[in-house]
Parts: sequence; C-alpha cells; structure tokens
Amino acid sequence: MTRGEEWLPPGVTPAQVADLLDRICASREFAQSGRMRRFLRFSVERALAGDRDSLKEYTIGVEVFDRPADYDPRVDSIVRVEARRLRRKLKSYYEHAGAKEPLRLTLPEGSYAPAIETCAPPVAGAASPPPAAADPAAIAVLPFVSLSSDPENEHFADGLTEELISTLAQAPPLRVVSRTSAFQFKNRADDVRAIGEQLGVSKVLEGSVRRSGASLRVTAQLVNVADGLHLWSQRFDRKFEDIFSLQEEIAGAIAGVLRVRLAPGPRPDWRPGSVTSASAIVHMLEGRHAMQRLTPASLRQAHECFQRAIAEDARFAAAYAGLAACLLQMSMFGDVNPASIAPQARMRIQQALDIDADIAWPYICLGFLKSAIEWDFPDAEDAYRKAIELHPGIADAHHYYATTLLAPLGRFEEAEEHLRAALAIDAGALVPNTGLAIVHYLRGDNEAALEQFETTLALDARYYGAHRMMAYALLQQGDASEAVQLLESAQSLAAGDSRLLAALGYAYGRAGRAAEAGAILEQLEETGKQRYVAAYDKVMVELGLGRLDSACRHLAAAIGECECWLLYTGTDPVFDPLRNHPAFRKIVARVLAGLAPG
Repeated sequence: MTRGEEWLPPGVTPAQVADLLDRICASREFAQSGRMRRFLRFSVERALAGDRDSLKEYTIGVEVFDRPADYDPRVDSIVRVEARRLRRKLKSYYEHAGAKEPLRLTLPEGSYAPAIETCAPPVAGAASPPPAAADPAAIAVLPFVSLSSDPENEHFADGLTEELISTLAQAPPLRVVSRTSAFQFKNRADDVRAIGEQLGVSKVLEGSVRRSGASLRVTAQLVNVADGLHLWSQRFDRKFEDIFSLQEEIAGAIAGVLRVRLAPGPRPDWRPGSVTSASAIVHMLEGRHAMQRLTPASLRQAHECFQRAIAEDARFAAAYAGLAACLLQMSMFGDVNPASIAPQARMRIQQALDIDADIAWPYICLGFLKSAIEWDFPDAEDAYRKAIELHPGIADAHHYYATTLLAPLGRFEEAEEHLRAALAIDAGALVPNTGLAIVHYLRGDNEAALEQFETTLALDARYYGAHRMMAYALLQQGDASEAVQLLESAQSLAAGDSRLLAALGYAYGRAGRAAEAGAILEQLEETGKQRYVAAYDKVMVELGLGRLDSACRHLAAAIGECECWLLYTGTDPVFDPLRNHPAFRKIVARVLAGLAPG
C-alpha cells in the first residue's frame, strides 16, 4: 500500500476517488465555481500523491489562491473562509446529486486534508423508506411544445406557458413551480414521473401548440406524477385572437380538476384591460423574454418588440409599461445616456397609467425612474409601495424596491426582506438572486455574497450581470486574479458592453496590471467618439488605477448624465478610497439629498 492509499477505507482505490472527484466537480454545486474546484482538486490530488502533510493553510493560500510568498494566514483568512464554503458545497452535493454515491468525500473541521467514508449499502430484503410525499397542491407547467418550425410559434408557445404559470400562481392554495425551474425541461424527453420527483410536485401540466393561419389548436394534459396517469386532457380549437380567454379557460379547467376555486385577486402583471390584436400579445411576450438578459443588444431587441406591440394595439397598457421598463433598463445596463432616456420613459409610464391605472408595472417603472434617475426617494417609495399593494405577487416590484432604493440608502435588512419575498415568488429568477448577492456585498459579507452569486450562476452560467458583480466581491476579499479571470471569461457574454469592459479595467488596476487597465481606458475613450460611453465606466477604471482626482472628475460628469449607478456611491465599498475626498463627499451628499440635475 502506498502513502497515497493509507487514508482510504479498505477496498477503496485511488481510481474510484478520482472518478468521484470528477463527478463532484461536474455537479451543479461546483460547475460554476473555479476556485472551489481548484481547492478540492488540489487537496484530493495531494492526498492521493501521499502528501497530506503539506495541506496546510499557508501552502493552500499560495498554491490555490495565488497569495504571495510572504502570505500570512493570521492576517489573511482566505483559506479558512473558502474551506467553510467548500464544506457547505460538499454537503449540498450529497444532499442532491450525490445522494446515492457509495463514497462520501469530506473536508473535516479543523483540517484541510480530505477524508473518504463508505456509505453503508442497503440491507438485503429491507424495505426502502418511502419517498417524501409531494405537495398535493404543487404543480409544474412544462414548456408547451410548438408543432411548427416557425420561430414565432415557438415564442407563442413559450409565452402561453408563462401566462399559465402566472395565472395559476394566483390561485391559492396552488403552489406553482417557477418559470426558470420548469423551462429547464424544454426540448427534453424526461419521464414525467422523474420530473415530478425532481421538482417536488404531484401534478404536471404539459401540452402542445399548433397554428395554421388564423386557426390555433392547443392540447393540454394534466398528469398525476405518482403513477403517470392522465387526470385530464382537452383540446382547444380557437381563432388566434382568443388568446387571453383561452389561457383563462385552460387555467380554470385545471383548477376544476384539482377541486380548487380560483380566488379573486389582483390582475396578472402586464395584463391589459382589453386587447384587440393577438399579434400585439406575441410581440409583448417576445419583448419580455428579450429583456431578461439585460445586455445592450437584448434590450434593443426588447425595445423593438414593445414598439411593434404598441403599433398593433395603441390601447395596450401592458406594452407601454413594458417599453418604459425597457427604457429604464437601458439607462442602467445599456449604451444610451440616461438623461436622454428619462423623458421617454416618463411619457410611456404616463401613457400606461392613462389607459389602466390599476396595473402594477407602471408604478414599478415610476419607482425606478424616481429613485435611480431623479433621486426622489420619497416619491419612489410611494410608487413601489403602490405597485406592491396592487399586485404583491410580482417579484420585480420587490426586487427593484430593494435594489434601487432600500439598499442604496443603507436599509439592508428591509432590502433583504423584499428580495427574499421576490425569491419566494420565483426562486429561479436571475435578477432577484443577483440582487440578494449585491446586498450581501454592500453590507460587507463577501462570503455570503459569493455563495449567492454562485447560486445564481448555477441557474444560468451565461448571466453576465452576476459575473460582473461577483468580481467586485472577489476583489473586496483580496482575490484579484480570480476576479480578472472571471471578467475576462465573461466578456463574450455581452460583447461590446462598455460596463463589463470597465469592470475588467478596474480589476486589472486592482491586480497591479496598470498597462492593461490604461489600454481599456483608452478603448473607452475611442469608443466614446462613436457612441455613448458612460462617464461612470471611466470612473471605475480610474479607481482601479488609484487615480482618485480623475475618478472624481468623471463622477461629476456622471451627475450630468443622470447616471443610475451613482445611487450606490454611499454604500458600495468600491468607493471607500474616496470617502475622505472633498469632491466625492459633495457628490454623495447631492445624491442623498435628491438634487438631481434639471
């Protein structure tokens, strides 16, 4: 027996441990966390090489986390912090994907050397414990299948699925699985019983959509997860113009099967009072879908969709609200000047309210406008509260209230409360998940922030907003190399996005790579000659380079642009080097006092 095998239980081979390590690193818990994979692989591979004695805090800090040779673990707690995260991730793996693993890999408390335990096999003839009973009121609406090669029909099928989820979610005591969780099964042929077990539901709704000219056929089936039997099936043949009544009819039929009465409540989000054009609905749903990515390109696409919806139906309140929301997102994540966007957004909000003042989204947009661009926090809070009063079941109302008002004003506990309310509505929503991580970061809990960012990226590894903000938490924790690597890999997720590029410039500066940071600053200046580049983006690179006076000059220019991210000057630790700078203190005071330009 070699030294590398001495720590293994009898009968367990190094090859088995290596295979287990590969499975763990490919799991949802570890797939999006390069630092966790690196830490775990280093520890296990050193142990298999017979070098467990070298697995000390200093060695791991230098070899895994790229600390310098003079690294002092008494001052820098990076290894202890990451070891706690690693233990939590291993625990999560064995609670989910690794529940049936015959070997259990652990990192015992007080040690950085791994351990292997064998899991006892089931006793022959012993009865297996019954699986946990699924919630009888829980249902998953799987993505309806488009039986056509036309991409527009697929968008319509996805939109119908989303509207069914929204409608059923307002029918207590039904518990409806979120869109994100349900849509992971799109274009997959999993057995419905396996899907139900994975999602913890007792019923699954599935169906198909076929369109031929003005005729539409929707087929829906309600399946009992326990035995795979159909509880109900129905075909709906309608004209394409009957979309909303069709959605309501399907939802009502399902509720009848489940013996649940749809309780009266607030109208669904984005739902207009009356719509004359089914094509307008399709364009609106396409706009919603495109807006979720929050990249400059996706926001431009969403803008076009909402405009087409309004062109189809000038009395479509939901489309005006969608257009306002898109414009405001452009002011924060796009490549347009917020000062030029604000009047357009204000006009679209008012148009939506003139058509229907009893839907929530115009008030959400008004809250965003008042807080992020006009810095009128009292009026913004009134608008957000009005939106939540009208429809407490909209996750975005809670999210934007938390991230554009509560957190920037340092009301972190309230912000976290509203973000958790948003996640209770839709646990798989990327934006509130990222918002919760940002609140942890703002209050200085970088360990919790990183954990939450990884949770978000496990839902969708392509969501560049989580990559960008996660890099700031890594930098606050002193891991500049990991932050740079993260941002370099994220550039392709939002090609040409100046905000993401500026974050990389900031990280380069913090990592001591001044030449590369300077090159990005020059690139931003050149790009600014062709199209809008926010002064705030230049602020970030100057901060990374430690040029505080230049950063303040660009911040003054950002005020004239009504820059949304100025909201965070009072709470974001990235601005800590400027806290005692007289010019910066005046800027923060101006923002908090609500003295927006104009």
